[in-house]
Amino acid sequence: MSHPPFAHLEWQENGALCSAPWHSESGAPAPKRVQLADDTLSADTAYRLACEGTGLLWRGDFQNARLLLQALARRVDNTHSKPKATTSSPKPRPPPKKRSICTAKRSRNAPACWPWC
Repeated sequence: MSHPPFAHLEWQENGALCSAPWHSESGAPAPKRVQLADDTLSADTAYRLACEGTGLLWRGDFQNARLLLQALARRVDNTHSKPKATTSSPKPRPPPKKRSICTAKRSRNAPACWPWC
């Protein structure tokens, strides 16, 4: 039984072209672009790159990689949990009445007359 040939990832590192075989247990194709990622990469930038289909090759310690993955997971969860915008916009709230503000201030042992009431 012959195995299908592996796809290869290619990226630039220190001016040299590097490559590695790609294998995905789920059968996902190899990303077309690969970018090096380390502690200087923000979660927002990493999320944008991942959404564009760019593979991120981590060059750093394990703990910071875990933190970045957790931040990415939060961003994915937030995009799925936001309600879809409705076609009709909600009515804006009217500004509070000046009388109710002054009444609230007076109720906290304030003088009977404020200059702005």
